[in-house]
Amino acid sequence: MDVNLTGLVATNTTLMQPQPWYNGPIIGVAGLILGAFVAGGLTLLRDYLNRKEDRNDERNRLIGQLIGQKGLVLQYYAFYFFTLTQRTYKMSHAMIKAIHAIDYKYIYSFPESERNKGSVPELL
Repeated sequence: MDVNLTGLVATNTTLMQPQPWYNGPIIGVAGLILGAFVAGGLTLLRDYLNRKEDRNDERNRLIGQLIGQKGLVLQYYAFYFFTLTQRTYKMSHAMIKAIHAIDYKYIYSFPESERNKGSVPELL
């Protein structure tokens, strides 16, 4: 408010013009429509970025699976060959120990007729 030289309050007639009744609702509806468009656009952008991230995650998961399967195949082969060589070694070792453990003097101490029967006589 401006005060003029006479001390009276001067009214600015340009600011006090009456506004039509429909200006408020038009601005409100326009704001709602604009807000809906902005919210929809942000939702679409978020969905697009989520889909892109999901595709990247899926690709990384599949690559990890393939690398893991390749590693597992190598581990299976290594385990198979290790087990095969260990089994062969243990069988050979046991056979050698068994051959060296035979007491031929004890076997030849039996009569030949007993030796050919395939059974060992009772030890007394």
